[in-house]
Amino acid sequence: MSNQPLGTVILIHGLWMRGLEFFWMRRHLQALGYQVAVFRYATVRVALTQSTESLYHLWRHIPPPVYLLGHSLGGLLALHLLHRYEETRGSRLVAVGTPFLGSHSARILSRLPWVGRRVLGGSLDNGLLYGGPNRVPDGCQVGVVAGTLSVGFSRALFALESPNDGTVAVAETQLPGAQVVQLPHTHMGLVVSRRVVELACDFFKEGLFHE
Repeated sequence: MSNQPLGTVILIHGLWMRGLEFFWMRRHLQALGYQVAVFRYATVRVALTQSTESLYHLWRHIPPPVYLLGHSLGGLLALHLLHRYEETRGSRLVAVGTPFLGSHSARILSRLPWVGRRVLGGSLDNGLLYGGPNRVPDGCQVGVVAGTLSVGFSRALFALESPNDGTVAVAETQLPGAQVVQLPHTHMGLVVSRRVVELACDFFKEGLFHE
């Protein structure tokens, strides 16, 4: 393998996470020849639009090529970046378990008095409540990996539509203009899946998944 890096992958975590869950994925990407940066942000305390600005400041200081991989809410944040800053649109995005159409579970949780807004906060508006941008922006390539192993907290409490990954329904991950693949994984299982990394690397290199 060449010593020349293949580019930098920015990993963007989901709701209530801090990026530690990317430990295995980060090491695997580095072993394959990528530089890796983990973007950490306050998923509840800060609005997604404000976090988009912070993500852009990181993006603009990394030499190209730069790729984006967002898990769950992280994919929504990355899509906001591509829509808001035209110069970022050459950065291919792989969104893993991302509810681009909004989250059924989050909508129900947000209605609970004294609880919903406190635990979801900035993730709701332009995000988990009813979704973010509703298409792939012009000039962009976005790939979506959706899980179908229905084991998890939301499945039990919120009657998720099938198929789902236990937290996000496959129907919620749909984004016009994106290529979608499904894997038999739970929502968090997607983060530690070797197959997800393989698919992501294919997409980074060629702009499409090899199924």
